[in-house]
Amino acid sequence: MSLSVFLSDEELSIIRNVIVAWGKSQAIANDFDGSKLHQLFDSWAEFVDTDWDGWDTSEYNHDLGVRYWLQLVLENAGSENSTSLQEALKPIDDRFIKAAHKCGLLRSGNDSVFNEESYFWQNSSIHPEIGLSNT
Repeated sequence: MSLSVFLSDEELSIIRNVIVAWGKSQAIANDFDGSKLHQLFDSWAEFVDTDWDGWDTSEYNHDLGVRYWLQLVLENAGSENSTSLQEALKPIDDRFIKAAHKCGLLRSGNDSVFNEESYFWQNSSIHPEIGLSNT
């Protein structure tokens, strides 16, 4: 499924403010635009479809950060864009959930800007070495 989300200037302003509250620099926040959202979406699909066997766990944890960015947009975009993004993410998220095994809670620093206590990608892993001792 392709992503048909086009963020308004007002939505971008809100999202950029949340990015700063998340602890990112103003420059990073200012750099965030609709094209970044599409890159993040494509990166999440690639992440989920990657065979992580043989990859370093630090690379996995770093690349997992893309889902936080998508969640930040999902929670702070207007309802129409949020719904469109959620619908586009669902098949990718479902592939992750199907392939994942439970693991300990993985955190990404300042999570206070997010609505939920934890998300499926924080307590599940598709990396074969993460969380195997916790299952």
